[in-house]
Amino acid sequence: MIRDAAQNIESNVSNFQDDHEDADLDVSNDVWEIEAEADSVEDNLSAAQKSLEEFVAFVKTFSRSEFSTIYCEREWRSTQEFAFEIDDVAMIVVPRDLGGVHYFANFVEKAVPALRLPRRVPVVAWDDLVEH
Repeated sequence: MIRDAAQNIESNVSNFQDDHEDADLDVSNDVWEIEAEADSVEDNLSAAQKSLEEFVAFVKTFSRSEFSTIYCEREWRSTQEFAFEIDDVAMIVVPRDLGGVHYFANFVEKAVPALRLPRRVPVVAWDDLVEH
């Protein structure tokens, strides 16, 4: 829209000069500045949109009624890896079933032995911890 306005200004000035031979108007620098500012605005808007998209990707929305419950604390996300030892793990929580996939059973049968988790690290189904 800004670019269209700048082009209209340049076109109207050119038409005016064609109609009035004695007119000596040069708006090319001013139009260039307008277009450069439009580029800057577009770049800033694009950067802001990307930043907002990245931020929102790590935000969980809640209904107003959930703000006073533990559900606001149910998810933590990070774009970086966590460094910890197995001794730092207090519990592993896995959903029991979701969309026809048996996450809990698969994790206990396959992942626990493969990871060689010590018996002192409990693996529990999320469903068993959820308030009913």
